[in-house]
Amino acid sequence: MRRLVFIGLTGLILVLGGCSDRATAPDQAKIATPLATEVPVEVQKLLDTYTMLEDGNSTDPRIAYLNPIPTELTDSCDIFAVTFLWGDLFNNPGYISDTTDWSGILSLSAEGVVHVRYMIDFEPGQDSVLPVSTPTTAAWISYTCMDFDGLSFLVFIKRNVPYATPPVLTFETGLFTLQLDYWQLFNFAAFYQIDNTKGVAVHSRKIWINSCPGGLIEGEWIKDPVDPGAGRFKGIWTDYKGEPVGIMSGTFWSNNDGRGEFAGTLSGYITDEVIAELEGRWFYDNYRLSPVRCHDHGVFYGRYKYLNENRTGTMRGIFGDYATPDDV
Repeated sequence: MRRLVFIGLTGLILVLGGCSDRATAPDQAKIATPLATEVPVEVQKLLDTYTMLEDGNSTDPRIAYLNPIPTELTDSCDIFAVTFLWGDLFNNPGYISDTTDWSGILSLSAEGVVHVRYMIDFEPGQDSVLPVSTPTTAAWISYTCMDFDGLSFLVFIKRNVPYATPPVLTFETGLFTLQLDYWQLFNFAAFYQIDNTKGVAVHSRKIWINSCPGGLIEGEWIKDPVDPGAGRFKGIWTDYKGEPVGIMSGTFWSNNDGRGEFAGTLSGYITDEVIAELEGRWFYDNYRLSPVRCHDHGVFYGRYKYLNENRTGTMRGIFGDYATPDDV
């Protein structure tokens, strides 16, 4: 698995193509959420082992618990593979750890399903997935002592639903709570240090089951220093597995009627040969504050066409940072 880092608020993301049986709260006092850091090498190796493949299966053939995928949801939902590991992840020699209660819930603030795909190092009689009464919640009991546990989920979020606020996925234990918003779920990896040996690692990405070819792009949306309604953009296209496809570049502008448009090209990743053309529309979508602040975040969408192939597709994504209007 490649080390995947969430495309931050300053980047572009391009898409081609309540629990009634809640786990018992731990006695430990909840700590403030630590800052996310790059996943350490030794923890990355664990994530490499347990992160799901494109078809929703485990990369580790020893994984025995495979909860069947609810295939009836695959055509109406965005699907995300989300893996959490928690506990003593460093295996430090000579360090003695107390038993830690990691029992908790994973909940989704949207129409959809939180589906437990498989358990990671759960010990029979000690750790278990609990039955729940709501499809948007999963619950578990987990204790670690000089070892780690984890769960891999498929998170289904219904498309074409007018949400008042973007969906949020919340991982909550008595010791640690983390919230991931909808756009983070596309491509996110981070580590949260709890103490000398304990921590929480998370990896999330969108997966496409029985889908057309497509992928993601990350890059920069660069406003003109004088005219926020014009500028340029650039980025790297990747396929679903994260392999580079090409390099995108282009410009955006505003017409006399205020409508935003953009156009550009996709060049080969190795050579500079133009392999596709793209065009579309864009607009700023933050109207909460002053006219200056309304230029800090926006949306783009359009179509692309390969020049030497009878193949076209759609594209959409976001750009900007609500907190930093001048960031690219």
